[in-house]
Amino acid sequence: ASTVREAIDLAVRFAATRTTAVSLHLYVEGDTASLVIEEHAELDRLREFALLGLIVGLWQLGQALTGRRLEGVAECAFAAPAYIARVPFVAGLVRFGAPTTRLV
Repeated sequence: ASTVREAIDLAVRFAATRTTAVSLHLYVEGDTASLVIEEHAELDRLREFALLGLIVGLWQLGQALTGRRLEGVAECAFAAPAYIARVPFVAGLVRFGAPTTRLV
């Protein structure tokens, strides 16, 4: 991909080759983009861990591709897990109790 947008479009398009448990959808409104993570499987006790892992992975990938610190926030459609305070990087990146799980 030659741009960040192209990289995101590729991630959205090919996410299903890695898992059918979640899918990615990109929404752009004005100068704000949201990469929504939609759940398709019951992840049960792994839900928070799997979604947070995906969020952090996408965040790190974005920083590696751009070579700079990303601005924005991640939102999760679940309450903050008890362990989150012990992971300062994630705790500062994510808002919990949101209507949807997404990177903004």
